[in-house]
Amino acid sequence: MRRVGVPSQRLSPTDTLGGRDLFEYGLEGGEAVLLRLELAPATIVDTTPVSGNMMEMVVETPGAAEAYAPMSTTNLVDGAWTNVPHSNTNNAGTMAITNLGYSIPDASGTNEVIYVLADKTNEFFKIIAE
Repeated sequence: MRRVGVPSQRLSPTDTLGGRDLFEYGLEGGEAVLLRLELAPATIVDTTPVSGNMMEMVVETPGAAEAYAPMSTTNLVDGAWTNVPHSNTNNAGTMAITNLGYSIPDASGTNEVIYVLADKTNEFFKIIAE
């Protein structure tokens, strides 16, 4: 548990940060203690085929891009999701399994853009909070 140093009277059992991230607090010696932090989910807002089997994915991240990562599965029934290598350029630059810190901003500057290989007949993508 990590101390947040805020008197407990100022916090409810759950509190939010801008309505996006859920914090759960407990009390320890009269001080609020951060028990858990759940990041708000990211949203895939657009996908566009780029060339061959390369797909551009635009992702809205309510928090820091480094806190999110892409995953995929070919079978929604078995629940086996795997990390997805992605690039920050559409010419299949270095493909890396990492977080969305390895991305570029979209034209609006508010979303993250990554490029993934979509080389399977059926493939489903999601963005997780790490």
